[in-house]
Amino acid sequence: MRPMECLSEENATRAALNGGCKGKILMCLYSFFGPITLLDVMANTIAYAVGGTWLYIAFTVLHPGSNVFYWIVQDVFGACMCITFLGTIKINAIRVAAILLTVAFFYDIFFVFVTPLLTKHGECSYKWWSAQG
Repeated sequence: MRPMECLSEENATRAALNGGCKGKILMCLYSFFGPITLLDVMANTIAYAVGGTWLYIAFTVLHPGSNVFYWIVQDVFGACMCITFLGTIKINAIRVAAILLTVAFFYDIFFVFVTPLLTKHGECSYKWWSAQG
């Protein structure tokens, strides 16, 4: 049996029928995730490595905003969130889409114009952080 072939429905069922802990674990994984391919494992490994590197830079580098990798990965994460949102939400009426767009618009206005009024010096926190170093 080739690597990752064990998580097909047929092989997981066969391993579960033969008994043993491995068969039960494989059947549980298959029922939860579905068929897992080598491409899935490679993509998840790369994604977790990039995400971990991004978090490491965010928490250890004094000014992560000056690192080009940090900003590019943050933009890619944002695009992935938007794509995931569009793939998950099914909007059946234009009225719902218009309401969501309007709420997002006012949310953005609040954070751009109102947040500086709520801080001590009338500045956004990113200006304070950039002035510190």
